[in-house]
Formats: sequence, C-alpha cells, structure tokens
Amino acid sequence: MLGTLWKSNSLRYWVAIGMTVALAPLAISVIGGFFLFNHGVVKIFKDVASRHLEQIVPTQQLRLQLADSLELIVEHEDEGADLWLAQYRALDHQIDTGFTQLQARLTNEPEARSLVQRAWNNWTVAAEIGSEIQQSRQLSDQRAIALATGYRERLSAASDYLEQAYTKLDAGVGADYQRAIRSYENALWLSALAAIISIIAVIFGVIIISRIISTSVDKLVGGAALFAAGDRTHRIEVEAPPELKRFAGEFNTMIERIQDSETALADLARRDALTQLFNRRAFDEALAEMHARIQRDGEEGSLIMLDIDHFKRVNDTYGHPAGDDTLRNVAQIIVVNSRPFDHAYRTGGEEFAVLLPGVNIDDAREMAERMRVGIAANHTRANGNDISITVSIGVAKASAALTPKAVLEAADAALYFAKSNGRNRVAIIDEFGCREAAPPRNGSAKIINIATK
Repeated sequence: MLGTLWKSNSLRYWVAIGMTVALAPLAISVIGGFFLFNHGVVKIFKDVASRHLEQIVPTQQLRLQLADSLELIVEHEDEGADLWLAQYRALDHQIDTGFTQLQARLTNEPEARSLVQRAWNNWTVAAEIGSEIQQSRQLSDQRAIALATGYRERLSAASDYLEQAYTKLDAGVGADYQRAIRSYENALWLSALAAIISIIAVIFGVIIISRIISTSVDKLVGGAALFAAGDRTHRIEVEAPPELKRFAGEFNTMIERIQDSETALADLARRDALTQLFNRRAFDEALAEMHARIQRDGEEGSLIMLDIDHFKRVNDTYGHPAGDDTLRNVAQIIVVNSRPFDHAYRTGGEEFAVLLPGVNIDDAREMAERMRVGIAANHTRANGNDISITVSIGVAKASAALTPKAVLEAADAALYFAKSNGRNRVAIIDEFGCREAAPPRNGSAKIINIATK
C-alpha cells in the first residue's frame, strides 16, 4: 500500500508532508533542495539535451555534407552532367541552410559561432570554386586541377573549423553536466545537514523525501552519464514521482530520436542517392567483412560485377533523366534476382556489384545469368520510348587465399573479358584461370580456358 501511495502522489505533495513533519528546519532544507534540484539539475539536463540536438548534431551533419560535396566534385567526371549538377546544387543549398540554422542557434556561444562563421566563409569560397568546376570541361587540365586543389583546401579548412566548434560545444556541454552533478551533491549535503540538526520527526521527513527523490535522480544522473559517454541503448526507468517519470520518458524519447538520426546519417553516408543501393564505401567494407568470414569459418563466397553495355548511348539518345530511370530499373532487377540477405551495390556510374557470401561460383554464375536475362528482357519506359539495354557480367570466386583486392581484380578481369567478347554475357574466373562466357542468343555456354597471369 505504501508503495502504491508514493508512486501515485506528486513530488509537491511529499514536499508538503516533509515540511509539515520537519517544521522550519526541514522546510528550509526541502525548499533549498527542491530549488537546487530543479534549477541546478533538471534544467541543465534539458539544456544539455537541447544543445546536443540543436548544436552538436547539426555541426556533425554539416561535416558529413562537406565530405559528400567533395565526393561529388571528385566523381563528377564519371556522372552525367545534368545529374551531377542537380545533386551538387541540392547539396550546396542544404549546406548553406545548415550553416544559417546553426549560426542562429549559437547566439549564446560566441567562440563556437565564430568558428562556424569561419567554416562558412571557407565553404562560400569553395562553393564559388565549385561553380567554376561545373564548367571544367571548357577549362584546361591545369586550371581544372588547380580548381580541384583549391576546393579541397577550402573544404578541409571548413571541416577543421567545424571540428573545433564541435570540440568547443562538447566541452561546454560537459562542463554544464559537471555543474549539474555538483548541484545535485549540494542538495544531498543540505538534506544530510537538516537530518543531523532536526529531531526524529525531521529525520523521518528526510527519509520520505530521500526515498522518493534520490532513487529517481540517481537513475536520471546515471542515464545522463551513460548518454554523455555515447551509450544510446540505455533507457531510464523511473517509477516515481510522476514528474520525474515523465521527464525520464522525454529523456528516453530524446535518446531514441538521436539514435535514429545518427543511424540515418550513417546510412545516408553509405547509400547511393539515385538507386538507393549501397555505395562503393559500403561495398569495400562488406567485401572485407566477407573475406574475414571466409578466413574464419572456411565458407565459400563469390562476387558479381555488372556493367551496362553502351550506357552513354542511352544518355546521349534519350537524355540523362532516362538514363537515371534505366539505372534505377537495373538496380531493381538486380535486387529481385538476389537473395533477401544479399546486398547489391552501385560501385560506379553504370557499374554494380553483388556480394554472395556462402555461394559457390557455379551458383553465382546461375544467379548472374538470371540477372543478365532479366535486364535484357526488361524495357525502361521514358518519355514515350522503350529503352532496351544489356549488361556484361563478371563473376569471381572468393577464397581465403585471395585478398579482397585480388577478388575485386579477378571480377574486373572477368567483366573485361565479357565486354571484350561481345558484351551481353556472363564470364567467370576462378583460381584455375578459367573464364566462361554465356552468349545471349542460344543460351548455350562456351568455355574458354585462359592461362592464369
């Protein structure tokens, strides 16, 4: 019954009971402790959480966007001009908007605001260089190299200033957190002093309040400490009083939102924006992981590399939007013809890859052939036109004896062989140096033995 009673009544109710029992000495200690708790602990925790969401997370997001802009500049020769320009302008707008919003949120942080302003200034110069790089096809090679170098330097400087601002903001949040801890400790000392100088009734009142407050606050402080240390899985469980229970619920909700945001940011950095497949960065990581499993468990594995035949003709004939639709269509067919737990990747402009852990090379060849046939049979509808394409595919066996780089080179060699022997076919290469090409028309397989280089 007592447990139900203390869970159902508010903090103010128990403060009033304690004041009645403890009279003046306890009343003073309760009021002082309540003031220190609310203004020295809860308010600061809310402020820390708010600053993390509104200042620290946007700062990190800006750094990721700057890295993405550099990737766009480096790879723009491989992308369609219209597509690249649209992506670059969209990212340029996002970065400018991010700087504007972040500056508005740093009104009370002059040092960090100054660092962000310097980063913004460097980004502005970089954006101007980027605008000139957009015309790089009309520039001399030497001028284009100089522009790219300047762009990298400005972007690096902007990222460095953002890192300094992040460090400054993180240090401020840590200092406020320590201040909240000290306020909490002061509140406990005040309660202890009141218990010493009060009569038994005062001690009884302190026990009541301590039972209700201390347990919940310890959980809040412990949860905040774990959060500050980077733990995003911990959740604070507070039963009473209702005010702290609601606060704990809001704190847990905040952690979940931060975790979702961080997961989304990490996923965006590993996704291709056009096809929604994983990108080259994710491919390199997954290839290394598959190789580690093969070495550890001795399982089999294969790698499929696909390249769209004469893709430039699609862009030149039907336009880049049609080319984009074609890329998305090819990506969908690859996914449909893969196992649910396999991952497909867009590793280049019109180049794709599929990692097949636990699949031998013969099964991988059959899967690759299904992809080739499916793509050849499928038409992309764009601007009233039916666009037909084919793909050349290279398949390589992954083993413990081959490094990830060697597996990738083998798949590239098989892909080159397929393209050199008429395209629209599948070629395989294994440790024996044997490549197999599958012509598209009669469905029969042609085996060609080539000496291993």
